[in-house]
This record gives sequence, C-alpha cells and structure tokens, in this order.
Amino acid sequence: MPDSTIRESNEELKQWKEERIQSLRTPELSSVDEKSESEKTVCKPLSDLGSPTKQNALTNAIKENENLKRKLLYITKENTSLLQEMSRLKEKQMKLEDDLREVSNMDELDTKEEDLEYSKLAVTAKGQHVEIERLKSDIQRLKSKCGHVSKET
Repeated sequence: MPDSTIRESNEELKQWKEERIQSLRTPELSSVDEKSESEKTVCKPLSDLGSPTKQNALTNAIKENENLKRKLLYITKENTSLLQEMSRLKEKQMKLEDDLREVSNMDELDTKEEDLEYSKLAVTAKGQHVEIERLKSDIQRLKSKCGHVSKET
C-alpha cells in the first residue's frame, strides 16, 4: 500500500475530525436531513475517491484497522483472563502462608510443651540419680557395719 494514499486518507480523516470538533463547539441550526460538508466528504462512496489505487488503499486501511481492533480485543481478553488467574493464585498463596503460619505457631507450642516435659524428666532423672547414690552409700555403710549384705533384693 503506497504511503501517499494512506497519508491522503489520514489527512481527509484529520480534516473531518477538525470540522466535526468545530461544529460541536459552535452548533449550527440545521435540519436533521441536512448534513454538514465534512460529513458528506467522509460518507461519500469509494467510487467518488477517484483512482482505484486510492480506493484500494482506503479499503486496505479499513481492513487493517479492523484486524487491529480484533487483535486488541483478543489481547485485552487474554490479559483479563491472566489477571484473573493471577488473582486466584495470589489468594491461594495468601491462604497457604496463613496455614503455614498456623502450623508454625503449633510447632512452637509443641516445642514448648516438649521442652517442659524434657525439663520435668531431667528433674526426675536427677532426683533418681541422687536417690541411687544415696542407696549406694547406704549399701556401703551397711556392708561395712555388718560385713555381709545379700545381693538378692
């Protein structure tokens, strides 16, 4: 598609936009059936454009515009679905982090309980060790007094 025909089409479109903006700024009293000159130039059939190259260029530009619109719509839908998926994954991650935090808190409680139980067992073991030592010394004392202590218990 030649660049000159596209430029001409773009210039016609720019001119129409400027005229339309101007007409919106200063509305004219006209009947509904009457169209402004700018509307007539844009709405004219392709055969009025002149050469077939201009017609082809405009037709190609319109087709390309439609293709770009379809691509934009497709990409927008895809982006939306990806954002929704990302949102679902983020919620799942937050839930997993909460669960992990709860388990970690439970582990801390279990560890504290285990430490407390270990301390109690250590105190009991120390007490038993002291008792064993005391009994050993009693046995030694009795052996030395009597001279004979039965090994059977």
